[in-house]
Amino acid sequence: MEGSSVYGAVSDGVFHGRIQLPSGDGYQIEKKLYFSDNEDLQSDAKAHSVIYHDSSIDIDKFYR
Repeated sequence: MEGSSVYGAVSDGVFHGRIQLPSGDGYQIEKKLYFSDNEDLQSDAKAHSVIYHDSSIDIDKFYR
């Protein structure tokens, strides 16, 4: 999409980074292994990444 930005890197063959849309919406892309406590994700052998919207991040938990 015109006006969008993508930042990130490829490590061990997997992209991780951020997508920023002109609307202000942002998405994080992270390796599945960062979510090892999530059994549903770990059981999906086909998935290698997790993509989530900025609104899914609970910033407050980092300041408790």
